[in-house]
Amino acid sequence: MKMWLDAGASAAAKVDFTDPGARTSLEKATLFWMPGGDQNRFMKAIEGTGLDQVIRS
Repeated sequence: MKMWLDAGASAAAKVDFTDPGARTSLEKATLFWMPGGDQNRFMKAIEGTGLDQVIRS
């Protein structure tokens, strides 16, 4: 998150996808960044939680 704040972002947050408030956080986001890893595996893991719909919208 520090790198985004250093780059001039007004706010940055790490979202725990097991947190019920995660959807609200993602709906307010103007940028969603997933560093490295397998994004397909991640999307499969959150499939059906509603978070997948927010990310795709």
